[in-house]
Amino acid sequence: MTRELRLAGIRTEMYLGEEKGLGKQLQYANRQQIPLAVIIGGDEFAKDEVTIKNLKLGAQLQDKKKAEGKERDEWLQLSRSVQVSVPRPAFVERIRSMLTT
Repeated sequence: MTRELRLAGIRTEMYLGEEKGLGKQLQYANRQQIPLAVIIGGDEFAKDEVTIKNLKLGAQLQDKKKAEGKERDEWLQLSRSVQVSVPRPAFVERIRSMLTT
């Protein structure tokens, strides 16, 4: 998958650190200011899917968590788009579209 992204011209880093927990890996990505994380665990592999987490949007939404009224509705809608599952064959194009929005 890393190779597919790089061949598509998308700068990519594969986590090779010692920390094995997903939370630690996502913290690492945040520290490196990586905008998207691709997650493929056993569940995703079995379904031939990839989960894409928009770390940049998630960080922005953390700042607005206490919004009220219309802002709250907008926040809720955006928060549902922070993490999406896509079919494995479509993940490169979905990442490309997420990076351009």
